[in-house]
Parts: sequence; structure tokens; C-alpha cells
Amino acid sequence: MKIIFEKTKVHDLKVDVVKANLCIGDDLEIDVAAKGVLELFYFKEMGFISRFLGRRKSKRLGSLSSEDSKNLSQNLKKAHKIRVRVVDILPKHLSKNKYDQVHVSVWIG
Repeated sequence: MKIIFEKTKVHDLKVDVVKANLCIGDDLEIDVAAKGVLELFYFKEMGFISRFLGRRKSKRLGSLSSEDSKNLSQNLKKAHKIRVRVVDILPKHLSKNKYDQVHVSVWIG
């Protein structure tokens, strides 16, 4: 696998990272939005019984910047496997600007 982004920031966060229970190493999915911006989704367990049935619900985390989306879109055309993982989390109660921050890494194969 080839690394595209070692660490890139997720913009337009839609969740509170503490309440969403995001952890470093969590897998994410990428989807192309109408504007050509790549959106990121995380998986949330639906309940106690769902853990045993393997059901997961995807929720929108945020999106990549337009520049990162353009760069990644060019590489996605020739990729058959994509791996997106959370590499850094800074909750708002630890941040100077009082906003959550999430960084991800992107690999293609």
C-alpha cells in the first residue's frame, strides 16, 4: 500500500469526538459529495445485541479540504483498495481554540 496523506485535517466536523467515542486507529470510509469534496464517515455500534449481529451504522464525521480532495480523487481512479484511519484527535476541552480536531491518514493499494 502507498501512503497518500500521512496526516491531514478533517474539516467541517459534524460530531463531538468525545460523545462519538472516536479513537486513534478507527477505520473510516470515504464518499464523494455533490461538490466533489470527499466526505468521511465513521461507524457507530447500534447497541448491545447489534455487536453480536455485526450491524454498524455509519455517521458523517466531516470532509477533507478541497485541495486534499482533488489530490486524492486523482489517486482513487487507479486504486482498488483504500484505507483511512484516525491518527490524531484533539477534543475541544484540550484545544486552545475550543474546537474539536481530527486528523486522518489515507493509504491506497
